[in-house]
Amino acid sequence: MILRAVRNARQRAASVRRSFYRTITVVTIIGLAFAAVLVIGLLKPLSEQLSAHDWVQVPCTIILSTQPSGFSTYSTLFDYSYGGASYSSNRANFYARAKNMRFAAGSALTGWIDPDHPERFVQDRNYAPPWYVFLLLIACATIPAIAVLHLMHGMATLSPTMLRYLGEKPDDAPAPG
Repeated sequence: MILRAVRNARQRAASVRRSFYRTITVVTIIGLAFAAVLVIGLLKPLSEQLSAHDWVQVPCTIILSTQPSGFSTYSTLFDYSYGGASYSSNRANFYARAKNMRFAAGSALTGWIDPDHPERFVQDRNYAPPWYVFLLLIACATIPAIAVLHLMHGMATLSPTMLRYLGEKPDDAPAPG
């Protein structure tokens, strides 16, 4: 009877540990995926944006502004000249190639180019998308989530001795008396 209780307790503890490790693995993979998206999607454009402080402002003309079906943004093609050469670009900012505004063909705007590489163009060099804050919060929330899961794992696998120390009666403890 005692051996069966010990075996059952060990099986329960092993089951709790397996569930915990599965959960930790899933949370870690999700956290790493968000971190990868954060690095690729935010830090690269952010570093480009920070290095664009010496870019030159140039006039540009809208060649085409279309809205693909199912999208709320407009894909815009810009035409500009620098150093006697003519260029075209569809890059609205460092984060996206589309904008929320539609421009009429032939509209005159200003954009920014890298004087060393005039083919590098953005129409708005100061834009930063608001949804990156949400992405950053999700990535930062994975570390506390792992800590909480680790704490829950520790509480779920407390030994009978520790439970007695905390003043609780363990499941496999003999009845008093």
